[in-house]
Amino acid sequence: MPRYLLSIVGQSNETGAGPTGSKSRTTGLAAPMIDTGNRSWWPATIEAMGRRGNWLDVSNTAVGSTSLCDSWVGRCTTWSTRNVTRGSYVLSGGGLWRCNLPAGTAAASTVAPTGAVDTTGADSVPWVYLGTPGAGDTNGMVYANGSARYDPNGYIASALAALNNRPGYAAKGVYVSIGQGDHTVSSTVTQYGTAMQRLAEHVTGLSYVCWLGVTCGMSGVDSPTITARDATMTGVIQAGQQAALAALSGNTLVRAGADLRAAMGVPTATAVDTALNAVNNTDYLHLTSASYDQAGAFVAAAFAAGGW
Repeated sequence: MPRYLLSIVGQSNETGAGPTGSKSRTTGLAAPMIDTGNRSWWPATIEAMGRRGNWLDVSNTAVGSTSLCDSWVGRCTTWSTRNVTRGSYVLSGGGLWRCNLPAGTAAASTVAPTGAVDTTGADSVPWVYLGTPGAGDTNGMVYANGSARYDPNGYIASALAALNNRPGYAAKGVYVSIGQGDHTVSSTVTQYGTAMQRLAEHVTGLSYVCWLGVTCGMSGVDSPTITARDATMTGVIQAGQQAALAALSGNTLVRAGADLRAAMGVPTATAVDTALNAVNNTDYLHLTSASYDQAGAFVAAAFAAGGW
């Protein structure tokens, strides 16, 4: 049985947020795994892999309420009134600043940081002053490995550390499935696609496989909210993933992950935890427990298509 090891670049749907913890159905079949507390799609993925004769170990390094561009890779923008998160870089008042909100939180920045010291504005958003911008600190810049601005929170380093010093695997990889947080911080399709490329170049440069997937869709409290959120899913997340895959088509270590927005559609909002193609109707973002199991099969199918 070939053995594979995976770490995760993702947000709360990837950590697991279903109200019912998953039962372990993998004993004797695949790598043992059971969700603690909330349900995720990884036990169902592991089970499906095991039924094909493959052993998958998952080190779930996803971090809830994060953005690929701002939280994981690093993006610089000119300050404007918008949502920011921990790790967001902005240019303001002749300086470069990094948002220092608590991990896993976002807030509306309505007061531009100024001066030459760390500051917290009347909007309660804390900023770390990084000094005069360098040559690469420009509006829209997505940083690459090697830049001091790359991986502003150390999340990528943690995902890679989970793969280190773990012998006995046919292959190791990082699975990228994230995007709802990029809707929050208004990432563009170019920025999102570039962030995927930067991350994949780093991961594959270490001889790991990088799986580029699309996270599940979002619902909302009303039709305008659903329309706006799905415009991000299709126009930024899906389109950015496709652009990254096209740009990296010559890299044999880059593989297409599951496109859960395409596979499961725009989810319905429901209080019924056994509903498929659905998110809960309290936050309109997190899958039902049944939908997590449903998503796991799609993720496993992507692995099969990509040679695992």
